Amino acid sequence: MKKVLTILLILNSNIILSQNSNELDRLFESDNYSLYVSYFEEIYNNKSFDVIDQDYVSNYIVSLLNSNFNSESSLPSRKLKPLKDKIENYILINRKSTRSFLLKEYGKFQFNQGRFKSSIKFLELLDKKDSESNYLLGLSLFNDKNYSDSKKYLDLLRDKKYLNDKNYLLGVIAYLNNNFTESLEYFNVIESDKIKRKFLQYQISIYYLNGEYNSATELLKLIDDDVENTDYCYYYIGKSFFELRDYESTLEVFSRINKKLDRDDEIHFTKAYSHYMLRDYEIAKIQFKTLTEKRNKYSQVSSFYLGMIFLDQKEINIAKNYFYAAYRNDFDESYTKRSLLNYAKTIYELGDHDLSIAVLEKMSKLYPRFKNDEVESLLSENYFMTNNYSKIIQYLNAKQNISDDDKIKFQYVTYQKGVNEFNRGNFKNSIGYFNLSQRYTLDKNIYLKSIKNKAEAHFIGNNFQSSIDEILKVLDNFSSSNRVELNLLLGYSYFNINDYKNASFYLKKYIDTKSNNYSSEDIDPLLRLADSYYASKQFLKSIDTYNQLLRLNESNKNYINYQIGLCYYGNNNFTKSIEFMDKVIRNSEESLDDDATFRKAQIYFENSEFDKSIENYTKVIEAYKFSSYVPYSYLNRATSYFNLRSYDQSEADYLYILNNIKDSDLQSQSILGLQKTVSYTDNFSQLNELINTYKNNFPDNDNIRIIQYDNFRNLYFNQKYKELIEYANDINTSDENIYNSYETNYFLAESYYKLNELENAENTYYILIDSINSKYYSRSLNRLANINLKLKLYEKSLEYYKELELNSKNNRERVDAYIGSLTNYYFLKKYDSVHYYSSLINNYDKISFNNRNKINLLNAKSFIDKGNSSNAIDMLLTTINLVKDESAVEANYLLAKIFYDQSQKSQALETLYSLNENFSNYGYWVGKSYLLIAEIFMSMGENFQAKATLESLLENTEINEIKNNAEELLNKMQDDE
Repeated sequence: MKKVLTILLILNSNIILSQNSNELDRLFESDNYSLYVSYFEEIYNNKSFDVIDQDYVSNYIVSLLNSNFNSESSLPSRKLKPLKDKIENYILINRKSTRSFLLKEYGKFQFNQGRFKSSIKFLELLDKKDSESNYLLGLSLFNDKNYSDSKKYLDLLRDKKYLNDKNYLLGVIAYLNNNFTESLEYFNVIESDKIKRKFLQYQISIYYLNGEYNSATELLKLIDDDVENTDYCYYYIGKSFFELRDYESTLEVFSRINKKLDRDDEIHFTKAYSHYMLRDYEIAKIQFKTLTEKRNKYSQVSSFYLGMIFLDQKEINIAKNYFYAAYRNDFDESYTKRSLLNYAKTIYELGDHDLSIAVLEKMSKLYPRFKNDEVESLLSENYFMTNNYSKIIQYLNAKQNISDDDKIKFQYVTYQKGVNEFNRGNFKNSIGYFNLSQRYTLDKNIYLKSIKNKAEAHFIGNNFQSSIDEILKVLDNFSSSNRVELNLLLGYSYFNINDYKNASFYLKKYIDTKSNNYSSEDIDPLLRLADSYYASKQFLKSIDTYNQLLRLNESNKNYINYQIGLCYYGNNNFTKSIEFMDKVIRNSEESLDDDATFRKAQIYFENSEFDKSIENYTKVIEAYKFSSYVPYSYLNRATSYFNLRSYDQSEADYLYILNNIKDSDLQSQSILGLQKTVSYTDNFSQLNELINTYKNNFPDNDNIRIIQYDNFRNLYFNQKYKELIEYANDINTSDENIYNSYETNYFLAESYYKLNELENAENTYYILIDSINSKYYSRSLNRLANINLKLKLYEKSLEYYKELELNSKNNRERVDAYIGSLTNYYFLKKYDSVHYYSSLINNYDKISFNNRNKINLLNAKSFIDKGNSSNAIDMLLTTINLVKDESAVEANYLLAKIFYDQSQKSQALETLYSLNENFSNYGYWVGKSYLLIAEIFMSMGENFQAKATLESLLENTEINEIKNNAEELLNKMQDDE
């Protein structure tokens, strides 16, 4: 019975469910959304959406959305809000077939509610978007001001029903991006009249912004009550009429604007300006005054035009105040400048010239390029109205363009000022005023006077070149009488700047006007003329002029005789020169005795009469102990002694200067002289000490570095390598900068090399090859290669020789590189390389016999090491027969060694005897040959002969290696016996 009841209950339940489902479907299909919501909730009573059929849930959500649309007070509206999170969560996590349906419906709902961000969120989740979805997304993004993404979705629309809206939205987006041409292209394809009324505002705006004002005004006839934003349409059309200067139409169109726009001040100003241009001054004044009460750019321009109106109405005081207000209200610089200029004009009209000047000068400083001519003209008028000449000068001095009348006034005023300053002794100030006066030449008389006075002022102030320049500008414009005085002034000026050729030219012009009728005032010009001739090496003219002075009983005869002596010296007439020097010396005045004696010594010195030069230098030293020539007499006497090979006396004079005369130049020359004498006296250590003393006495003198460098050279070329290294160490210890350090490093490296201090040499050569100076680069590479060869670092040596081969500067270095490479290949036992490169090198024409022999010897030794005796013998014989050098003697020895090793003892002995006969000057190899002879005798049982040979060798050789080997062989013989 229970089973039957259970079955009946189940059947009944299914029947009920089926009935409910049918009812829900009926309600939804009949769009009865509110009843659907109520019935659904009654059936499922807040059950989880997950246990309910997805279609019913979807229909329930859609019913909620649709019943809620435009029905804020209905029951579902109250139900949707608390279910919002549950519904959105269900839609977002729903992966069932109803997902896309719900995403779109919910997105549409959010769009219709104006919640565009939420609409975008759900619609973008659609996997496949239809035209409606793309349209809603494009419009939502547009309303959310995301124009770039909006355009992407709108561009996807192809459905004809959306094309007008699409083109409208894309046109607006292009407009907002300032792509006006593109915007118009979109608008022009729209067919809907309704939408045309929407985009008309943009079309008018574009024409205005593009400057197509006529096109904008033509659209006025299209405006009716259905057009959107008619006020903005009127605004842009009114502005277009304004730009076309149709002020009446501007006012008429602006009168149609009904609402207050966000640019009300601009409209207000445009209307006021239009009235101003139509000369409706009273209306314009009222409207401009309204704008002046605000503080913005329109208040400034309104003040300016109020000033213009009152200026036109001759109310100057009121105009002045408005211009000043416009200047102070600095929003637009162009109006600020115009206002300031008009302010200055009104002040000028009111007679306040000083204030007008101040305003105009301020304007010139602030705005130097604004209406410059007008500003300058007004300034000029103001200045001449003041009668203040200092100010006039100051002003006109700064002007670039002034009238001829102003120029003449300026010449006169500045000249008078200059004369006043000159008469007061203010020469520098007078020059300034004369400069101003010379700016213009309209009044020739004043112009010439200002130049003459200015030249005199320059001369008095020792500014001789400027004096010359002034006179030369106008000399030909003066009368002959005025030119006499100017010629003298020119002559003295040129003399004072040591331009003696020009000095003599103008002084001669002055003297010629005297016609040999000289007064006491002409003695000095004559003397300066003679001196100028001498200084410009016109010696014969100088002698004639000096003799003319002697005939005038000039009191300064000693000076004149001395100068005549100098002239004869300059003319290479040494006999006459000495004659006049002796006249000076014999004269009782004794004013120039030391000069004349020193000059005689110099003549003898320069003519290599060193014994006579020494005599006169000695006289200066002993007879005129306080003469300024004494130090130079010591110096030149030392040189004279050196030239006579009296090196000790020369050195003594140099030492006197270094120990007693504290003059850096003289001491520098003395050290340079000593560097020559020590090559003969061998006092190098003393020289080094003197250089150090000089350095301490004159630490800031640059000569020390040159002296040190010369000392390096001197030590190097005198082969004082040890002393050079010690000297370099002293300088390096004091951390000094050495003059020409690249060169001195080379001397140092070579000194280390010559003393066989290979490690120090190598380090120094590294410095040389690391320098950008290439002078010793290849030499240093050669030395580094050779050092590493001596140190048996063959790979490293080979690298340097290869580098030398690439960087060799001459044939000798190239051959050194080849031979060095071959030598390293030999010691590295790369015999094939030896043979290969030797054949290449031997084909090279520019190789000496000695170098060919070195190559042949290396080739032969390679054959020996490889056990190829036949080729070795051929190559050794080639070496021996080519030239008698060290390679040949070694080849001779090696040939004998081969014969001995092959048991050809007689031939070996014969070869060794030939070596001793032909190469007796090569002690080492002669010693080696006797050692081998002794070995051969021992192998033949001729111990007596062997012993005699070794004992004779020990007695005659000084080479330790040979001695040691000989003793070892003798000891071996004794042990064997």
